[in-house]
Amino acid sequence: MELRHLQSFLTLAKQMNFGRAAKKIKISQPALSQQIKRLEEELGAKLIIRDRARTRLTEAGIELREQARRIIQDVEIAKSAVLAVRGKRRGLLRIAHSPSHSEPVGTAIGMLLADAPELRVAAEELGSRAIEERLLDGALDIGVVRAWTPKDGIAFEELTPVPLMLIVSPQHALAKRKGIDAIEELASSRFVLSRRGTRTRRTVDAYFESMDFLPRVTAEANANGTLLSIVAALPTGVTVLPVPAPHAVHPRGLPLLTLPNPLTQSTCVLWRTPEMPSDAMRAFRDTLRAHLTGRAPETTVLPKAPPLPSRKKAAPGAQEEQGTPDREEGEG
Repeated sequence: MELRHLQSFLTLAKQMNFGRAAKKIKISQPALSQQIKRLEEELGAKLIIRDRARTRLTEAGIELREQARRIIQDVEIAKSAVLAVRGKRRGLLRIAHSPSHSEPVGTAIGMLLADAPELRVAAEELGSRAIEERLLDGALDIGVVRAWTPKDGIAFEELTPVPLMLIVSPQHALAKRKGIDAIEELASSRFVLSRRGTRTRRTVDAYFESMDFLPRVTAEANANGTLLSIVAALPTGVTVLPVPAPHAVHPRGLPLLTLPNPLTQSTCVLWRTPEMPSDAMRAFRDTLRAHLTGRAPETTVLPKAPPLPSRKKAAPGAQEEQGTPDREEGEG
């Protein structure tokens, strides 16, 4: 029984559609059907019932699904344990972050790569739900979000608070202030906010409700960059956003002010369980925490790789490959 056949079966058991499952695992539909047929022949039992109405699992298929999940999980645990013992670092670290964490994550990646030239990073901006799904699918190594709610299959660690901050136009009467004492000072301001329905907007609306304040909303946008561009060009424009590391970040160079009684959430890093965090994942977490807090990392960042010996002086076998990078894989 081949592991890849079990993985294909699990994908089919989740999708319940041969076409979608084949597309998910990037093989042809006939090839997937052949893999399932081989499993059924090897086990001597029908696993899938496929007719015009729908595709469904047999009783044997339901049992195999549960056992296959345990087998795949055990294999992942074994791989992670061996990598941890060998101290091997992944050649590619796949990171996704929420829009509010673009700056700190980007800075942390740059700091990490400066000390780990052999490491490669693939980063993308996604909403929390998409990050969760990609972690569970194994398409990501680590996610960075705020205010995470614990869920099965994903471990998390809180790093630092993320306060709501007031961001104003450079031409605004409050631009030279460090903060406001009363929310009523914003009565004449024109608010540019995230679109309704987004996580950020729900957080901001909850804050205004707690302050019994109704903002004068002039514009809405679903991208932070658009919000900030509008605020920068609007003399009385303001926005309210969660800002990780406000001591280090001034979005687009715009004045950043504290709010009275601001809501505070937390930056969280996520990874899939039961996998063990790799050296690269731990180093990224520590580097991100250092940037968010303005302190040195709590643990040592990945050491630089030793220089390779020259061809003339290399000992026998010295130029053998020491490790092969993993294959690269490809909201709000």
